[in-house]
Formats: sequence, C-alpha cells, structure tokens
Amino acid sequence: MNVQRPEIRAIAPYAPAFLLLAYLLLALGSMSGEHPWGDDWAQYLLHAQNLIEGRSYSDIGYLFNPDAPNVGPPSYPPGLPVLLAPVLAVFGVNVVMLKLACFACIVLALPFLYRALSLAFGAVVAAVTVVLFALHDQLWSYRDFIASEPAYILFSVLALWYATRTEDAGPRASLATGTVLGILVYATVACRSIGISLFLALLVYGWAQRRRLGWFTGLCAAFALLMVLQNLLIIMPPTYANELKAPTAGLLVQNLRGYWMALASYVRQPLGLSQAAAAVVLALAATGAWSARTRREADPPAGGLRALAARVPLVLWYLGAYSSALILAAIAANDRYLLPVLPFVIALAAAGVEVVARRVPRSRRYALPLAVALGVYYLALHVSAPRLRADQIATCESCRELYAFAQAHTPPGTVIAFAKPRAMALLTGRPAWMWSPDYSAGELRQKLNAVGAKMIVTVAPGNELAEKYPAQLEFAALAREPGSKIVFQNRMFTAIRLAE
Repeated sequence: MNVQRPEIRAIAPYAPAFLLLAYLLLALGSMSGEHPWGDDWAQYLLHAQNLIEGRSYSDIGYLFNPDAPNVGPPSYPPGLPVLLAPVLAVFGVNVVMLKLACFACIVLALPFLYRALSLAFGAVVAAVTVVLFALHDQLWSYRDFIASEPAYILFSVLALWYATRTEDAGPRASLATGTVLGILVYATVACRSIGISLFLALLVYGWAQRRRLGWFTGLCAAFALLMVLQNLLIIMPPTYANELKAPTAGLLVQNLRGYWMALASYVRQPLGLSQAAAAVVLALAATGAWSARTRREADPPAGGLRALAARVPLVLWYLGAYSSALILAAIAANDRYLLPVLPFVIALAAAGVEVVARRVPRSRRYALPLAVALGVYYLALHVSAPRLRADQIATCESCRELYAFAQAHTPPGTVIAFAKPRAMALLTGRPAWMWSPDYSAGELRQKLNAVGAKMIVTVAPGNELAEKYPAQLEFAALAREPGSKIVFQNRMFTAIRLAE
C-alpha cells in the first residue's frame, strides 16, 4: 500500500517554489562583485541613470563612432534600463544587486516556461527541459552578468505561455487576451529588438488558430500604442543602420556557419566532437518538431493550409521566426543570441528522444543511466568553464585606479579615447569614444581631433584588450608628439594626454 504522510502531501505543492528560491540563493551566493569587460552592461546602466535623473535617455556620454558600429549602437531599447532603474536608484552601481535583479528574471521565467512547454510537448518533456536549461553552464553564467537576455527570456516566455493557455471564449475575452499579449510583446521588444520575431510568430499562430478579430486588434493596438508612447516619452526606436546590410548569399552562409558553431558551443565535447554533438541535437530536435506538430490542445479544422498550420505549436513558429531573424541580420554571430531559444531546442530534442524511446523495447531501463550521464556531462561543463583573468574584468583593481585618476585629474566633459568607451563613461563620468581598427595612424589622429579627445588610454601587450589596439595605428607614437605626455601608468594601462 502506498500511503503518503499528511505532512508530505501538505508541502508538496510548495516544492517548486522552494527549489526556485534555492536556485536563486545559490546564484546570489556565487555572484562576484566584479563584471567582465563587454560593456553593453555599462550602456544599460547609463540609460538607467538618465531615466532616474530625468536627462535625455540617449545622452549617456558614449560618443558613437559610425566607423566602429560593432562597439554598440547610440542607444539601446529601454526595457532593461527601466527594470534596473529602481535598483540603481536605491543601491547605486552595486554590481551584485544589479546582477541579482537580472538573474531573478530567469528564475521567474522557469515556471512559466514549464507551463508553456507542457501545453506543446507534455509534462515530462517540459520538466526535463526546465531542469536542463536551468542547470546549463551557459545560463548559469548569467548570474555574473548585467545583461538583457534574462529579461527578454522572462517576457517572451510569459507571452508564449499566455497565448497558449487562454481560450478564445468570446469577443470581449479575445480583445482582453490580445491586449495583454500586446503588452508582453512590447516588453519583449523593449528588452531586445529581435523580439519583433515574437510578434510575427503570434500573428501567424493567431491566423492558424482562427483567433477572433478582437484578439488581433488587442495585440496590434496595445503593441503599437506602447511603441508610440515609448518614442514620445523615452526614445525613438534604436537604430542599427550602421550595422545592418541587405542580406546576401555570402551573409546567409556566414551566419549559418556562425550559429552552427554557436550551437556547438552549447554542447561542447572533447576531441573536437562538439559539431557532431550539435548534429545529433538537431536531428533529435527535427524528430521532436515533427511529432510536436500533431500535439494540439484542440482538433484543428480538417483540410487546407490553415489546418496544417494549426497543428504547429506556437513555440515552433517563434523558434522559426527568431532563427530567421538571426540568419538574415548582418550582425556578427554570437552564442549569446541563441540563449533565448535554447530551451525550445532542448524541448524539441527531448521530444525527439521520447519518440525514439517509444520504438525501443523496454526503454525505461535506459532512463536512469541516461540521467546519470547527463548529470556527469553537466558537471564537466561547469568544471571546464573558463575562469576570468584580472585583465578580463572591467572592475579590477588596476581598472579602478584608472577610473579614479580620470575622475580626479580631468575636468568634466573631457573626452577620453578607450577600447571600452561605455564602461569608461559609466565609471568616470567622462565622455568616451573608440576608434575603428581600420583607420590608418593619420586617420586616427584626425578622428581624435574631430571628436575633441584630450586623453587616450592604451593597454599593456598581452592584455585582454590588446587586440583592440592594432599596430598600424601607432598608439605609442602619440606619447612622443610635441605637447603630449604620459600622465598615468600602472601594470595594465597607460593614459596619454594629447597635444592640443
């Protein structure tokens, strides 16, 4: 007889909440008080500071160089800055509290991810996916980053869950559902512009599922109204015109290869087997996608293209739209761009394993060995994850010495040229600019004069940032020009006051 003790039955409903809290506390306990160089985070905080102080959203002290658009656009969408503004207002530039606010978005997203995937793939696949996603070393590493991906994941997952859980009960209910979805889609786009792929996926899904006109009206009107209000009150849509180009065959091949390697980095293996592992994952995901198309919450109308489309889960429409946007964008492929759709790739692969298991006699006996193997593999991923060196950290001791010098020995408004201009602007309060590595030495001097740079900061050979200082630009020669002078130097940085 299987009799559960009353106290176990009483606490069982709260077990997921306890696990999520433990996950968040473990993340908090392992957060460092430092932050890596990649200075997107600094720009988000600069925008947040402007929101707090009522200044122009885009006036952040980062002097955008159209010749070096890969550094970052003139402004970012306001979603993450809005979320971080209260934390920044209370705690200042407290890296740990800001990281905690970001990672809390991931923790909040996990139960809704489970719900959304349960509707598409069933409870077992959903549970396996949430565990594998939450424990993946790439996601876990985000506990030490101030980044927009966690907030993007939260709002996109909320939209996917809400769109599939609600019934199209009547005109008023449809309008209300569409309006809520429009708000969630706006929040997603406000975190990362690629969130427009979610809007497109919802339109196709709504057409396939024969949603009422009110559903479309609420979705489109709420999204459009919030975008207009954002443009009027905060910022015009961020421009990536300097980065985007018309898609070409060469660009598509380049992006396909780039994101293939990015996927391989999520399933890295020894002995150069990462790409083989990625191929296995994609094969399982394709199998899972084929099986998932028949799993719907209601029987679709028979016959026609719409009937076929109605058999496709929303998560598949979203994955297709998001992936297409990445492949068509003329922005360098980066594994971080795959993170928001990683759980859906995992879910499809898990669904593929489920399909294969049905064809294997007595497949249940392999479940425990497979779980153990995955656990060992995940442990190896965490153990082998690279650790940051001092020169990879934007808030290291030598960095703080540089920022303190700039604050104490340069007047406000002094333009500083540096390889990480947004971090410099945030941590010194001085405008900052970066050159293009394609300049010649003469062009560099002309550009420095044009932006009014009074100081340039160079790095020691072998430094993490050294590749940002190509030899043909002759940075060392700047210190030998009449009127120029080295005014600061430590083991990592040299600051040169430029001649007038």
